[in-house]
Amino acid sequence: MLQAASVSCSGDDSRAVGKDLGSELLDSLGRDPDVVLLFAATRYASADLLDGLAARLSPRTRVVGCTSCAEINSEEALSDSATAMGLCLDGVDVAVAHARDDADDSAAIGRRLGEDLRDFDPSLVILFVDGTRLNSTPLLAGMQAVLGRDRPIVGGVAADDLRFVRTEEFVDGEALSGAAVALALRGPLRVESVVASGWQAMGRNRVITRAADSKTITELDGEPALEVYRTYLGGFGRDIDTAGLEFPIGVLARPGEEVLARGDAFIRAVQGPAADGRGVRVSGDIEEGSTVRLMRTSREALIDSARAGIADAVAAMPAPAFALVFDCAGRKVVLGPRYKDELAAALSALPPGLPTVGFFTYGELAPRDGETIHHDETFTAVLVGVDGA
Repeated sequence: MLQAASVSCSGDDSRAVGKDLGSELLDSLGRDPDVVLLFAATRYASADLLDGLAARLSPRTRVVGCTSCAEINSEEALSDSATAMGLCLDGVDVAVAHARDDADDSAAIGRRLGEDLRDFDPSLVILFVDGTRLNSTPLLAGMQAVLGRDRPIVGGVAADDLRFVRTEEFVDGEALSGAAVALALRGPLRVESVVASGWQAMGRNRVITRAADSKTITELDGEPALEVYRTYLGGFGRDIDTAGLEFPIGVLARPGEEVLARGDAFIRAVQGPAADGRGVRVSGDIEEGSTVRLMRTSREALIDSARAGIADAVAAMPAPAFALVFDCAGRKVVLGPRYKDELAAALSALPPGLPTVGFFTYGELAPRDGETIHHDETFTAVLVGVDGA
């Protein structure tokens, strides 16, 4: 039977905070957890935090996690905390894998993770990817080339409090950088995923007729993408230098896909003008030939979408054992102080007291029609339960 508990601690002494986390997990669970998922603000010295946690827990406890932009527990969204979930996984097998590459070759790292986990044949993979040196799209493609495109993979891109300098990924007693770490679970698990955007499409469908690279849209319908985007923003009295998060681009279909056949658009935040003065840069990978729309939203729409997404998942799985939440740092910026309201709304739709943990990410990893992709500015979550429970 799965047993879970989440706790949050804060303080000035990183090792003491790690010890407090370990002690509170032991008190809540009544035993050493098999696995700890750990998310921490960059104010903490990660090595000391992990050392303190290890001082309180069994050496058999596996630890996986990363640095964050804000942390999520069963009650609220937090800033400047260390937040952890302990899992006792009776009847569920565990494997942990991590990989780095001297050249920061994301695809090679993904293939290596896939190869390490292939024989384990996981029911669910929980993945955390470096947020400043790696690209989660080719990394996912590398994993999926080995494990299959329909393998359930969820998680997030590590963050560093919007500094965009260095993120860290945790695996057991190590704090790595430039790495991807994965927790693989195998057993009679049920998984229900949530992908909720709250963004509304505006204007007409457009096709990316030219892309300079995987993150630069040069032309939309043969017109300079920057000109199209500036014209669009001008109607709202906004400027590209400040409005890229509030007015992202939604991808309706990739090349060869039927428009809208795969559900709602997935989101790409606009980061600013490209160096050529014609294009726009986006935060996640795009493909030439994709059909896109320009997007907008309101704070209420973002909050309502998170609540509705969780409610739909709970309707499909009324009694999960625990929940994981991976929300976007971009949404946090757009929502401002109301980012806490979004989490409160989402958590209110969960069963009372359900153990929950997560963090605000630089990109969310969640399925779209059965295939995990990188999302931007999206609220994602996963409910995990056991068949027959």
